[in-house]
Amino acid sequence: MTNKLTGARPKRSKRSSAAAKAAPGWFFINTYELASVQLASVDLEINRERSRYKIGDIAELRMGPIRNPVTDAETHGCIELPSGLVCREGRCAASTTFWVKDGISYDHSGKQAE
Repeated sequence: MTNKLTGARPKRSKRSSAAAKAAPGWFFINTYELASVQLASVDLEINRERSRYKIGDIAELRMGPIRNPVTDAETHGCIELPSGLVCREGRCAASTTFWVKDGISYDHSGKQAE
């Protein structure tokens, strides 16, 4: 590669050459291990803030409307992205059930879900 105006070739520093040789994300090397693939049935229902899914005995999410902690009244919130990113409008909900049990285990029931 040469400069069209001067005809000079760009100089490369040793530092930039070394950085170019390192793959992006080199800092992730050996920080994770891929799990084996498992077959599992998937049960999915899309119903606004009352959507749910279950993946075998591995994970389950059931959502419901966010509730006012004082009156227990349902609150229906949404997020609008006028120019879109993944979607233009997303509904906010609370998880009534949300757990994962496979290698890592956690229970996030009763928290915000979208």
